[in-house]
Amino acid sequence: MSNEKRQDSRYKAILVDFDGVLRQWNASDNIIESKYGLTQGSIQNSAFDKELLDQAIRGIITDRRWRSLIAENLQASQPASDAFSAIEEWSSSAGEINAELLSLLSCCKSQTEILLLTNATSRLNEDLAALGLGNWFTGVINSSETGIVKPEPEIYEAAINACNCAVGNIVYIDDSLENTLAASRVGILSHHYAGVAGCKQFLEEIDLLGNT
Repeated sequence: MSNEKRQDSRYKAILVDFDGVLRQWNASDNIIESKYGLTQGSIQNSAFDKELLDQAIRGIITDRRWRSLIAENLQASQPASDAFSAIEEWSSSAGEINAELLSLLSCCKSQTEILLLTNATSRLNEDLAALGLGNWFTGVINSSETGIVKPEPEIYEAAINACNCAVGNIVYIDDSLENTLAASRVGILSHHYAGVAGCKQFLEEIDLLGNT
């Protein structure tokens, strides 16, 4: 691509993933596990059990029910622990915003819409509000509301419709290579997120950062 900048980018919408991109989880589960007598890694193993998580991110069960089942499963497998208190504390955080990336994306807002595209539970809107992002995005495509999850092609079609522009005018940022490849297959220019520096270079190359 030429180093000479065009006046305006052709891209009118950015779809961005949430966890692992805009939201980070810096606290260690190990501290909670040690505090309540759980084995190391057991919270993650229970919470992200494929079958259980799939029900939560498809909206088959609510976020509250998902967390309740995590606690019930842990308590049953580790009866000497206090799994219910552990999951209550684990659930108290909404995570932390990647402030550097949010600032970068804010620089694009004058010329493009920004929409969230995420596999998330029914607690997503509550978490966005807690993180000060309740009204930040033009739109939110949440798998637990659509019943479709990434990388299924139908969720990208739903996202394209939400962008209200041609697929050739949309870009996508996600830390999952599988998800970015799936988006590419439906015609969305996709960036595999591995850090702010690489994302900044990507946005500069497609003229979404202007002279910043």
